Amino acid sequence: MKKFVIIVLAAVINLSVYAQRDARQPFKGVIGKTLADSKQSWPEKIKAADGAPNVVWILIDDVGFGASSTFGGLVATPNFDTLAANGLRYTNFHTTSLCSPTRAALLTGRNAHHVAMGHHPELATGFPGYDGDIPFEAGTAAEIFKENGYNTFALGKWHSTRPEDVSAAGPYNRWPTGRGFEHFFGFMGGATDQWHPLLIDETNPVNIEPNTTHLNKLLADKAIEYIANQKSADADKPFFLYFAPGATHAPHQVAKEWIDKYKGKFDNGWDAYRTKVFKRQQALGLLPAGTVLPPRQLGVKAWDSLSADEKKVYAHFMEVYAAYLSYTDYEVGRVINYLKQTGIIDNTVIFLMIGDNGASKEGTYTGTSGFSTKSQGEDIKFLLSQYDKIGTEFSSPNYPLGWSQAANTPFRYWKSDANSEGGTHNPLIVYYPKGIKEKGGIRFQYGHVIDILPTTIELTGLKVPDTINGYKQDPIQGTSLAYSFNNASAASQHTIQYYELHGGRAVYKDGWKAAVYHPRNTFGEKNGDINFNPRPFSQDKWELYNINKDWTETTDLAAKEPQKLEELKALFDSLAIQNNVYPLKSYTEGLPQPEIKPKRVIYEGTTVRTKINIGKGNVSITANVIAGKDPQGVIFANGGLFGGTSLYIQNGKLIYLLSDGLSETVLSSSKVITEGTYTINVQFIDSTVILSVNGEQQAQATITAKNKYLNTFGSEGVSVGRDLNSPVTKKYPGTFPFNGRVQLLTVEQPSATTKENAIVLPVDSFEAKLNQATAAQIIDTRLPEEFAINHLSNAININSLQSNYAEQLSKLDKTKPVFTYAIGNGRSVQLANELTEKGFTQVYVLDGGIGGWIGNAKPIYSTSKDNFTIADFKKITSTNKLVLLDLHTRYCPGCRKLQPTVDSLSKEYGITLKVVKIDVYDNPAIAGTFKANAVPTLIVYNDDKIIWRRTGADTQKGDVEKIITGLVLK
Repeated sequence: MKKFVIIVLAAVINLSVYAQRDARQPFKGVIGKTLADSKQSWPEKIKAADGAPNVVWILIDDVGFGASSTFGGLVATPNFDTLAANGLRYTNFHTTSLCSPTRAALLTGRNAHHVAMGHHPELATGFPGYDGDIPFEAGTAAEIFKENGYNTFALGKWHSTRPEDVSAAGPYNRWPTGRGFEHFFGFMGGATDQWHPLLIDETNPVNIEPNTTHLNKLLADKAIEYIANQKSADADKPFFLYFAPGATHAPHQVAKEWIDKYKGKFDNGWDAYRTKVFKRQQALGLLPAGTVLPPRQLGVKAWDSLSADEKKVYAHFMEVYAAYLSYTDYEVGRVINYLKQTGIIDNTVIFLMIGDNGASKEGTYTGTSGFSTKSQGEDIKFLLSQYDKIGTEFSSPNYPLGWSQAANTPFRYWKSDANSEGGTHNPLIVYYPKGIKEKGGIRFQYGHVIDILPTTIELTGLKVPDTINGYKQDPIQGTSLAYSFNNASAASQHTIQYYELHGGRAVYKDGWKAAVYHPRNTFGEKNGDINFNPRPFSQDKWELYNINKDWTETTDLAAKEPQKLEELKALFDSLAIQNNVYPLKSYTEGLPQPEIKPKRVIYEGTTVRTKINIGKGNVSITANVIAGKDPQGVIFANGGLFGGTSLYIQNGKLIYLLSDGLSETVLSSSKVITEGTYTINVQFIDSTVILSVNGEQQAQATITAKNKYLNTFGSEGVSVGRDLNSPVTKKYPGTFPFNGRVQLLTVEQPSATTKENAIVLPVDSFEAKLNQATAAQIIDTRLPEEFAINHLSNAININSLQSNYAEQLSKLDKTKPVFTYAIGNGRSVQLANELTEKGFTQVYVLDGGIGGWIGNAKPIYSTSKDNFTIADFKKITSTNKLVLLDLHTRYCPGCRKLQPTVDSLSKEYGITLKVVKIDVYDNPAIAGTFKANAVPTLIVYNDDKIIWRRTGADTQKGDVEKIITGLVLK
């Protein structure tokens, strides 16, 4: 392949003078004084070669090797079958084991880590292999096609842009239309509701609600529209179509008539399915001689051991999935049949990849209707209650791991397990009548998703510029498969390939494979489950397989062939360094925390969802509304049928509805909303939600967890003036647009702390990171020193911060990692930010729940920003009627209990109530002044005098009310 790349690049050194975005070309005509003595000359425009073929790439999502009938599965895919019968089936083709890395590798022809997509862009970290920004030095297929005179279209799932860049503010240069596609219609994330999709047209969100058309049909219709429009305008100009439906990624949703086709088809269970499909694959000649069907994966129950209720529900999950895949085949078939109908297919190259990874692992052991929070899945009684909803818009289902392994027949493991064939081994079909003589042939040559682009380049004769849009291009790393098209016995030319995903890894060379199983901890559990809980990297176990003789990885040869294993381990290390694979990390380890801003404003006139990250503290949402006669409609909404909130007016009542997808909590105004101007406020204070209008409380309710209702503020965004996409409730029709005006929507989070460069880690990852550190420094801002000594024995303890603060920090070494932790308050984050500002680059915070200010009580003084003095304190007390002063040297439960009352007391008594927090770590002199050296102290200060002080572990609301009513109001 290296020779192929060098030849191609060398042949196009001068191509950039004709690139579509180059500077104006020199004028080659003659300019005289008049037209008569002048000669016209037009700049040469780039044009595809005569007869250049159209190219269609089809990438199906989350399909295992043994699902489709085309590769022996029991799910009918007649259109895939027809394409394969007239082309070639590649049975030894591989992906990266996950959506985004596969797409980045496919589009660029380069390894995923090499183009910064070592995982999903939502899980980007600040390292070259993982930052989620595909470099412009890695030109995409669309950019190459466009430079060769093609039109370029992308439809469906993109999932190659960091989520913070997916907003109305862009930047758009890494959206599909910024990476070479002239048209895009699809969704930007990893998954979307099939009935209520978050659609983008070019760069503009699309409102299709109320919608009853499945996403697959919407995408097929648009693909046909693109082709029809383009060929009608210029029949000779070729196109490149990248068609990537969201199917069959969860949610598994499809119309009932498709589900009914599979009623009872899977009642024999996943064990019988595997056996039957394996025999079909053998009969079809898809497996090498001697291939063995591995035993059922550990953790998956035998079908015969299940209860009748379990069998009923689990079989139905597979009925829905099969229907979903068959329907996807149908819509793909509509696009292919349109090419046939118009005669276009005779000059079209089609690559159909049945899966961007193996069958899904996210469905848990039981399957999920959309509400699983643990790997063990959902209770069978609950699943039975959801039975009729599974597959509809009222569910977000994924099938159980037993069915996922069955869909991966004959391989082991699942999607995201990069060590395994089950995670990475996917079917490929290539159709090109002009270049492939054999019809219905089978190929066993080793291939990888990075091979699709160089294969396409060779078939079409594309010229690859050495520079695209001013960026010098990195070499394409894949190997063209064209050598095998008309030579079934040709030796594989792609002989070396590495794999890695969240620490799971493998390397292949000439039929030998070394691998480490390091699974994705999807649910953040720590229960020892082999399929979800990875061991520390220090305990990783390498396995060795001879894939030439053991296609399904059933015999580990690591003990018998130690020299071969060491050779491959060294090869992996070399490839990892070349491709930016290091540092290895477990699933969510090392993720930077999203920025939580204290105040965000959405202005009147916005037509799209706006993303706002919601933190762990209290939240205030205020809508400034002008209501006309008979006001009706949604003021703001976030989320959808599987969880969210909606503030709306209906039948004169103001309603704030919270949904967790299963039940609804409704707060309703006691007064009728008529024509007028209103300030409507929703407050989340600890476990309480309060609805107020014009300063008067209308209703309140107790909830269990705020973020399950508000998480979609940050992921999907909040819509203003209507309920976009999936509705939060069916209590109103469609988007239910507001017939008045929402002038402003203000979201305030007074406790918001920007975490900057500090990395916040969960407990297990925090301890694991400490264990990895050869030299660590620990700052204890709350916990006793004994904890640090007992649990963090390799750390240097600096926890005497009550005095000599600056001196203690000056002892820290910037070249070594710093770990700081304080469960329940924000001091660690403040400290971590100070350290990053001082140049520390390895700062880790134990995430135990960051506390903060509640309601509208706002701290006047922040220890991390101000150099606070006694003079500053006197200034504050002289300009505020009442000050609550929180002095503490350790965690203060009484102070926290007081905070929720501050806002309500301010309103109740009509006073200005301010809060000042002073941390004696920073200023022991002030602490000494008020004799609060060692215990929590709460002081109420008025008119430069102390009017009340409480020292101890608790402070009650009644104490403060007594002070206010006795000393202020009277």
